[in-house]
Amino acid sequence: MTLTEKDRKMIARLRRGQRFLARWRWPLAIFHTCMIVAWVVLLNLSLALPSAEMHATVIVPMYLATPFFLMMAASASFLGYLILNWNGNPQTHLLLRLLDETQPKAP
Repeated sequence: MTLTEKDRKMIARLRRGQRFLARWRWPLAIFHTCMIVAWVVLLNLSLALPSAEMHATVIVPMYLATPFFLMMAASASFLGYLILNWNGNPQTHLLLRLLDETQPKAP
C-alpha cells in the first residue's frame, strides 16, 4: 500500500496529536480543574458583592455571570474531553498501529 503526501501529513498530524495529549494531559487536567474552581469562586464573590448602592449590587453580577458561566463551561468541556481521551483515541491508536504493520520496514 502506497501513501500519498496528503496521507503522510495526516498520519504525522495524528501522531503529533497523540503525543501532545499524552505529554500534557496531567498539566491540562490540573489547570482546567483549577480554572473551574476559580470561576465558581469568582461567581460566588460577584453574587455576594456588598454594596451600599442597590443598582451596583444588581448590575455587576448580571454582567459578570454570563462570562463566568461561559468560562466554566469551556473549562468543563475541555476537561471532559481530556478525561474521555485520557489514553488517546482508540480508533486513532488502531489506525496508526495498522499503518505501522502494513508499511514495509526500512533496511
